[in-house]
Amino acid sequence: ADDASALRRTGGPFDVLVDTFGLCSVPDPQVALRVWSQSVKQDTGLILLLEHGRSSWASWLNNQLDRDMDKHLRNWGCVWNRDIAEIVHASEDVEVVSVQTFHFGT
Repeated sequence: ADDASALRRTGGPFDVLVDTFGLCSVPDPQVALRVWSQSVKQDTGLILLLEHGRSSWASWLNNQLDRDMDKHLRNWGCVWNRDIAEIVHASEDVEVVSVQTFHFGT
């Protein structure tokens, strides 16, 4: 079972759900987004994400993330080369309102 599914059992619906660096650590980010979208108030609930992942423009950085991904996953439980922006934009369960990138577009 995906750890994100445990959230649904804790209550809700919530006004706001905040995730910090979580989509890189769950087995299936789409499942997490689906569960989170069901955990906030329909039409007015917000999901705020502070994430990191593939760079939107720095291919040299993506090469580094790809090269060291297995070691980083073993040490930290984080798939740091996931394309979080693509995952969120592809989700049918959330509407992207705003995206800001920093730190080499990650």
